[in-house]
Amino acid sequence: MLRSGRRNPALGAVRDALQHYPDDPLLLSYHGYLISVVENDGRRGVGICLKAIERLETSGQEDNPGDHSAYYLNLSKAYLSAGNKKSAIDAIQKGLVHNPSSRDLIWELKRLGTRRAPPIPFLSRNNPLNKVIGRLRHKIVGRKIG
Repeated sequence: MLRSGRRNPALGAVRDALQHYPDDPLLLSYHGYLISVVENDGRRGVGICLKAIERLETSGQEDNPGDHSAYYLNLSKAYLSAGNKKSAIDAIQKGLVHNPSSRDLIWELKRLGTRRAPPIPFLSRNNPLNKVIGRLRHKIVGRKIG
């Protein structure tokens, strides 16, 4: 359902599954993600996703690093829904620690993009010098050469 963009029915299916398997951390993780995007309750969704990761770590299922990808991807999407891009990127990077070859996490990180460090790192990103130099750097380096 998620792959075809049918989030509302997916949320219903996850809720039904949680009735039968209330301790399943993966179901809980998807529940948090879907609460964030379907019900537009990012804060609650993030909390549920964090609870799912906590359950994963205490359940003994954490020996399979492939599972971590979905947990951290869901957490990242919940953070995005809550308007917290920095935490979303942090969640992806934590997931990549567990599974550095996760295509989903790598793709999501590229999709979100990462900002370059400010040209003068000891000054604030909002400092006028950093703004001017940053714009020049983007014009020079940002273009394809050749």
